[in-house]
Amino acid sequence: MTLGERLFKERTEQKITLEKISEIIGISYQAYRKIEKDLCFPSCETLKKIAIMYNISTDYILCLTNDKRKYW
Repeated sequence: MTLGERLFKERTEQKITLEKISEIIGISYQAYRKIEKDLCFPSCETLKKIAIMYNISTDYILCLTNDKRKYW
């Protein structure tokens, strides 16, 4: 599963729209959509905000582990 697929899965499981998540983390709708489509990668700051929003680890988002638990 790719980074974009994981983010799409999290967003749809939590029933959050693209517009809402992009507003919450402070990026444009188009930018978040590109991340979900694996057309670009999030910045470190955006990655951190996404992890906090979904309450999952950045390692999970980056496909370094299949464990969603955060480490802080």
